[in-house]
Amino acid sequence: MTAWTPMFRSGSIRLRLAIWYSAVLLLGLMLFSAAIWFTLQRQLLAGVDARLAQRVESLRAMLQLEQNEPDLREEASEFAAASGAGWIEVRDNRGVFLLAPNGMLAADDFHTAAPTTVIREGRRIRLRAAKVLSYDAAVASPL
Repeated sequence: MTAWTPMFRSGSIRLRLAIWYSAVLLLGLMLFSAAIWFTLQRQLLAGVDARLAQRVESLRAMLQLEQNEPDLREEASEFAAASGAGWIEVRDNRGVFLLAPNGMLAADDFHTAAPTTVIREGRRIRLRAAKVLSYDAAVASPL
């Protein structure tokens, strides 16, 4: 037995019920808070993942339209600048970058099968890699 057990047993029924109700309420609030936190995290990541998928599809459309242009690098740079916050890196099947790396994404980021959260330079980013036509692409967004 612990040191507080005799004092707890000698307390009134009101004190014991108040402590039990408080403990049950605390446990319930903790479970509710954890459920809300996990649900909110999943919903927010789903929104980021949808935006990343949209960026990949926009990149695919741009590359289909501009793939025969002599200044494809310039068009891709303009696309990346206009596409909003985040990073886009594109390389061909030989590993030559169409969109030059900015140092935020690593070489193995082009081989992730599903959207993942990674830490680069102390920042959490959400990453999605895809095969776009004959190019390997990686798009990322800060979290």
